[in-house]
Amino acid sequence: MSKPKLNNWVYRYIQSAVNNALHLEYAIRAAESLYPKQMIYLNLLKEELIAYWLNKSKTLSEIEELKLIDISFDRLQFHSIIIRRNDIYLRFNSSLRVELEKLYDEFIDKYFDIEIAPFKLFRAVDLACGNNILSMYNEAKRCMDISKDLVLKPKDDFELDREYVIREPVHVHPALTFCGSDHFTYEGKFGAYFNLKYDLSAEDLFFTMREFMYQYASWCNADLKLGRWNSRSLVNYYFDNEFFDCGANEVKAPNGLLGPILGLYCYDKRERQKLKPKVAINETTKIHKFTFETMQKRYKNTRKKISQYKNKFKNFPDYY
Repeated sequence: MSKPKLNNWVYRYIQSAVNNALHLEYAIRAAESLYPKQMIYLNLLKEELIAYWLNKSKTLSEIEELKLIDISFDRLQFHSIIIRRNDIYLRFNSSLRVELEKLYDEFIDKYFDIEIAPFKLFRAVDLACGNNILSMYNEAKRCMDISKDLVLKPKDDFELDREYVIREPVHVHPALTFCGSDHFTYEGKFGAYFNLKYDLSAEDLFFTMREFMYQYASWCNADLKLGRWNSRSLVNYYFDNEFFDCGANEVKAPNGLLGPILGLYCYDKRERQKLKPKVAINETTKIHKFTFETMQKRYKNTRKKISQYKNKFKNFPDYY
């Protein structure tokens, strides 16, 4: 008897989330290798931003709920707010705008002292925060189990509670700038403009246009017009595998979903914790029943992916 095919929305969600997050995690480790001091300073800046909001009488839970660290980094990097499936649709009051301007004046020089090539393709806050790899693995496994249950016992009214929200990067590019009628509200207007003096590769153009479509759909949903057919349709396309550039996706089949995550886990054991290669691989196989040889291949593949991002950052044109 053949196994039921996982093609429901829960699996498409976790497949999409993992694919997106993998690019971020490879980029973080590439940046740590190329720019170790700057990445340390980036994390110190994140802690300073947390302290800033704590001094403004915000609690840690409020900082997390309002995504104030995301907002703060976006203000420093882009002068406006860019969102990624984190369920925040912000209406900025005047006091928050004032605080953001004060924050900008206080921290902008520190941000520019850190600025590195990865900032041209990723949000600084995504590079600073990243994902907890073990938590991402557990969430992916949990969603796969739920997806299998839904195949066997379909439910029309099922809602997915996310125990761990996977941080997915926004695809940015220096040739593309998002804009609205107001940098902090986007009340009624949302758009983007391309700087035509920059040459975009076909891949970069595809990613930036796809990002614009997603951001447009998200702000449509935020603009007090929930459920509009065009925004729903675009978000559905975003989750649809056919809408993605399949060549850029590492995870294409259910049995490949967990391997790349564990490849990162093994890499961190080896490179960050400085365990011996055999020890790092054996530690990883305790989490999931991969053979030693399979996990060794995953580790080598992870190193290859990180090297590709290192080359991309090193060779990024200076005129950007």
